[in-house]
Amino acid sequence: MEWKCRKNQLLYGSTFGFAFLTAVEVMDGYSSNWGASIGDVAANASGTALYVSQELLWKEQRIIPKFSFHTTAYAPVRPNVLGSSLDEQIIKDYNGQTYWLSVNCFSFLKNQKCLSG
Repeated sequence: MEWKCRKNQLLYGSTFGFAFLTAVEVMDGYSSNWGASIGDVAANASGTALYVSQELLWKEQRIIPKFSFHTTAYAPVRPNVLGSSLDEQIIKDYNGQTYWLSVNCFSFLKNQKCLSG
């Protein structure tokens, strides 16, 4: 019974989270400074699917999305759109954002016997 409850929480939570992110993308579509992006919706769907699929398959997160940021020369040119402070730039200046996936290799091998020692 516990897994069924956890599965329902997972599905409801991910559905509501994705719906919220989609609402943000729709609002961006009506903004004169941003506009709608199929790529953003696809990224939101991919992130949601990555989390849900790992929970359903392994009941843990083995592949983790990571994020980093560096300042760019573009933000000073358009501070009203790309951010006037570092905090704003981290969120708004996509040019300085990097995303990647980190894989915990040991989590895939934890049921295997160690060959060392």
